[in-house]
Amino acid sequence: MDAQLFHKTDAGRNEIISRQLKLPAKVRRLLILIDGQKTTEALSRLAGQDEDIKPLLQHLLLEGLISATANQAISPLQSSTIPSPKHAPSTIVPSIDASDLADIKHWMLDGCQQYLGIMGADIRRRIEAASDAATLKKCIAPWIMALRDSKTGHAVADTYLSTLHARFG
Repeated sequence: MDAQLFHKTDAGRNEIISRQLKLPAKVRRLLILIDGQKTTEALSRLAGQDEDIKPLLQHLLLEGLISATANQAISPLQSSTIPSPKHAPSTIVPSIDASDLADIKHWMLDGCQQYLGIMGADIRRRIEAASDAATLKKCIAPWIMALRDSKTGHAVADTYLSTLHARFG
């Protein structure tokens, strides 16, 4: 991913203006910095991130706000390590019955309450409004990012993510 170049999609440019998705500050800052010319390393340095920005880039890719292309210096085979939003595995949503969907939503909402409190109000509304598996799956990335950013939730975020991967397949 270090030799990848990232470009904003139309949806990404619209998000910068509208703020409709209410992206976490770190993710929004990264989206603004993406210009199709900076590598992952340069973006990380400019964003002032002490942590790995790959999960933030993955979040933007899965939301369809950016696209990745290979830097001219690497082979096209290396560029296939990041799926495009159209072909990302997370866009394939298995059939989940209403009872399981309700259980997953309840479990995610409990996590919001326990680890995010009032700061999780927006993601909580999005989870509550999810009426099908595809819509709920779109809530996962921002929910996990919020958990990772919280003081108490960062310790359990990866466990929650693993459990969700197992439930959604």
